[in-house]
Amino acid sequence: MRQMHKYRTNMRRIRIEYHDAQWPSDCHRRQLDDGIACSGVLLPQNGPQLAWFFQGSFWKGSVLQLSLVEPSVRQAISAIGSLHEYKASLLSRRSYATGVAEPDSAVRLYMRAIRAVLNKAAADASAMPIVVVACILFTFFEYLRGNVLVAASHLSSGINFLTAWREKTGTQPQKPWGHGYLSFDSHFMETELAPVISTFNIYTSETNPGTRMKFLLNPVDAGSIILADRFDSVQEAKVAMIDMATATVGVFQLIHEKLEQGQFPTAEEFATIAGLRHTRDHWKANFDDLVRRQESGWNQEQCGAANILRLMWYSTIMGVTTFRMGSESAWDNHRSHFKEIVRLVESLIAGPEHYPDEFSRILNLDYDLLYPLHVVTWKCRWPMLRRKGLDILRRMPAQVWWYNVEHYYIIFSRIMHFEEAHLDYGDDIPDDATLIPKSVRVHDFYTLPYFETG
Repeated sequence: MRQMHKYRTNMRRIRIEYHDAQWPSDCHRRQLDDGIACSGVLLPQNGPQLAWFFQGSFWKGSVLQLSLVEPSVRQAISAIGSLHEYKASLLSRRSYATGVAEPDSAVRLYMRAIRAVLNKAAADASAMPIVVVACILFTFFEYLRGNVLVAASHLSSGINFLTAWREKTGTQPQKPWGHGYLSFDSHFMETELAPVISTFNIYTSETNPGTRMKFLLNPVDAGSIILADRFDSVQEAKVAMIDMATATVGVFQLIHEKLEQGQFPTAEEFATIAGLRHTRDHWKANFDDLVRRQESGWNQEQCGAANILRLMWYSTIMGVTTFRMGSESAWDNHRSHFKEIVRLVESLIAGPEHYPDEFSRILNLDYDLLYPLHVVTWKCRWPMLRRKGLDILRRMPAQVWWYNVEHYYIIFSRIMHFEEAHLDYGDDIPDDATLIPKSVRVHDFYTLPYFETG
């Protein structure tokens, strides 16, 4: 593993070492003479995986249409397609190491796309929507490469362009998301591009907090996010949830930094937290009302989207719980939450229509929203429920955003075996009523690459 994870506590820690896998030397390569072939294959075949529940109009509609007339979009899609094909061929061999050159075709198309969008922006002042689309595609290309900082740079550019466009056109959000747009461009930028940008912003901030930019889609009044009186769609509920996550992550990161420096939150920061709590309660009431009004008429895709939102809700619960947890054994009070998280995640990854093969799994942009499963696989100490969570984690796509699932499966499995070794059950699985004693629970872990010598 190329990153180190260090959860800062003064409690028990264990160190986990393991080998980096080696990539095969006969990596598949493919040269593309132009950008049409790969883009023509990628989006029709993989658009559903890219879109999954929330970005359908963007990945299955707008991008494909723009690729027919915009060279930068066509070349960026082709670069993604070429790189995806290469990565998937490695994935079929279960190889995750770094250091092997990527296909020349992918990098060449990527650079051509960057030059094309720069020329477009310089020649046409009205090309801002095309530029933002390109930023999204460049971010995704670097996501596939595993290049966090460059992806964050493209993402920041997209946010800056959207912010500048809002200021230039006087279209700062005045009404809750999805309402009150006065032009086609405004509707396109705010309802198709901005949600993808804001979701990427959350993902990137998890691994590089310093790169996070506060970018909201709903209006703000006195520090509080203004939501609609009621939600009319799961997409509207999702945008509101992402806004809450953006605001909450920023506040808690600031408080965490202050506490590390021996400083306490100010009265203003406590007021902000209270405002976020009120917004969270408002969101939950709106979502429950949406479910009551519409669930009976939802199709399978809409039901899946609602389950994603339920998991995002649990993310907020688990995140706040982490800050308030007085002891490791306090996690035992969340068994009902753990069971529901396992049920929801299992329902989401069970449907083969979303990823007909291992190829398509690495394209799913909503998988990172299944974060609460990581909490279950570590913090849940009921043996059978914990194992069920681990089994689901093992069946997840090999790469979820920046995280390698197989690495986390190894880590959490070793933590489980380390803790259960103190129960003296031998090779048997402990009874599900048997909890790990507080004295042997692992509170912290970090990982280092294992280097063979000799």
